[in-house]
Amino acid sequence: MRTPRALLRRTADRVAVFAPAAMQACGGRVHVTDRTVGGRVFAAVADSSVEIDLTGVRACHLVRSTAAHGPTSALELDDEDGRCVAVITQFGMVGEDVHAAWEHLAASLPDA
Repeated sequence: MRTPRALLRRTADRVAVFAPAAMQACGGRVHVTDRTVGGRVFAAVADSSVEIDLTGVRACHLVRSTAAHGPTSALELDDEDGRCVAVITQFGMVGEDVHAAWEHLAASLPDA
């Protein structure tokens, strides 16, 4: 599984992080990504930030759905119980160049 860091660096993306009673969603251009001590990935996204503990991620699924520019990919990160703990994708309208870059990146992921 490739880490989200490589995916977050290149395009304007959206991240949603789930908890039992809440969801944090942020969107916009990714300004900074960093892999910190202990297997965590930090990303500054527009005016927000998100940190994902990769040691808690047990599976990563590439999911495709139909959108304005055609099939659009999302990465779903699951914990050891199979619960989705984060989604990295594109919400709303993005330019065709951004969509193409995201899909090129998604297509480059190895089959698991």
